[in-house]
Amino acid sequence: MIKVVVLARFANDPIFGVLARLLSALQVAEIAALFDDVQRWNQFVGSEFAGISILDGRLPELSTQNGLAQFLRTHGSGAIRFIYLSDSSIHLAPGCHSCVKCDSSAIELASTIVLVSSGYFVFQDGIQVLGSEGNIEYGLSAREEEILRQIARGQTNRQIAEQLGITVGTVKNHTSKIFQRLGLKSRTSAAIWARDRYMSSRY
Repeated sequence: MIKVVVLARFANDPIFGVLARLLSALQVAEIAALFDDVQRWNQFVGSEFAGISILDGRLPELSTQNGLAQFLRTHGSGAIRFIYLSDSSIHLAPGCHSCVKCDSSAIELASTIVLVSSGYFVFQDGIQVLGSEGNIEYGLSAREEEILRQIARGQTNRQIAEQLGITVGTVKNHTSKIFQRLGLKSRTSAAIWARDRYMSSRY
């Protein structure tokens, strides 16, 4: 059974009790420990722990991208999969297997744990990606992924808009975000990127 360790601003939050009962009922994971202090979390996890750790973005040490990155460099290991609870200022947490909202329900957290334990990467805007470690850095939403798939097939903005039932302007906005997130400058480079990376198996 997958072990889950929680590092939260309020370790006694009732949601974690509900989460523990849900995980027990699902029989896929269990809450091994809850901490509100990084040092105590680190002592428990050590270098041998293999499982999932929930990180609360409301903790001062984890509230910024730089703080989270520093934490992962210092405490992360290949055996731990991290679920980051975002306060909504961070939508993507590079180095984590998941980024979901702090106010997610116990059911949503349990579902995320099940998906992460199965090898998925889950983000608060709906993306669920099964693939290599590098995929967690991209953070495309489900809609952006679909548009990228159409771009890779050579579809124009108008064709994509018609197929998805959205406006051309909306397609352009999504395309701009895709290029920004992936560091791309053209539709050609986007198509090549999509075919060469984790989406290649979907074409």
